Amino acid sequence: MTTVLEIENLKETLNRGDSNFPLESYVWSGYNFDNNIKMHWHSDVELVRFIKGEFSYTIKMQEYKIKDRAIAFIPANVLHSFILPSYSAESAVVFNPKMLPFSEYDKNERALSKALVLGYTSLYNPITPDDPDFEILDEAIDYIVANSKETSVCSRLRIKSKLIEIFAILQSKGYFSEEAVTSDNSSMQREDRVKLLLKYISENYPKNITVNETAEKLGFTTEYFCRFFKKNFGESFIDYLNDYRMDRAAQALLLTNLPIAKIGENCGYQNSGYFFRVFKKKFGCTPNQFRTLKSAKG
Repeated sequence: MTTVLEIENLKETLNRGDSNFPLESYVWSGYNFDNNIKMHWHSDVELVRFIKGEFSYTIKMQEYKIKDRAIAFIPANVLHSFILPSYSAESAVVFNPKMLPFSEYDKNERALSKALVLGYTSLYNPITPDDPDFEILDEAIDYIVANSKETSVCSRLRIKSKLIEIFAILQSKGYFSEEAVTSDNSSMQREDRVKLLLKYISENYPKNITVNETAEKLGFTTEYFCRFFKKNFGESFIDYLNDYRMDRAAQALLLTNLPIAKIGENCGYQNSGYFFRVFKKKFGCTPNQFRTLKSAKG
């Protein structure tokens, strides 16, 4: 299992697991700093198991706040973000829904498969312990996370059976449909603009980009851009950009052996001293100390 910090932001193109078993699990537990997973989307399905702590997540531009145990279902290609507080516990399973052995000969199974691949669902609210099926769902996700690295045929069949059990329960509650769940045009336009903005940031964050330049590139006036950004992200563009760069630096520290100064440079910090100061302010430790989390957390 890898840490949640290792999930790529924005439009993810990661190859999860392997070609035969495209599934990956992520765990966040015991860290002494908050983890703000920025707005992103991917073509995979995600099941999130909140275990301990006060969490906030956003899906389709709607924010949800939960405490301790809950489950979130993240459909394919939907914008979402998470705030995972320090010393909280959370895990997630992200997978390509095409890995599930649905029959092409069964109309209902074909419909469910299509709903998962295309994100045809009305399930955006968290599932909480007052749901009569919560414990079954919770146990199934926990099992998948704990066994996701097993490579035997038996283990992978059991994991697939757990996923099918989960979606059978959700299907029985009427959460999936054969057609796209309709959204008003203004909401769709808003999401498209946010995706365009996030794409621009992801492609240009190592550069010295400014508010005026970003607004101009996207066809916004600076004044409108600042209002739009604050409304949709809850912070200023500069604060978001700095935090985004820090998250990318943290990912690079965990995932690569690049020199720390080079990581700072790749994330838009030409002055390594300033990079160290900003990093320590956010994470409460130096980049060198942070890097030891890779071996400490596994």
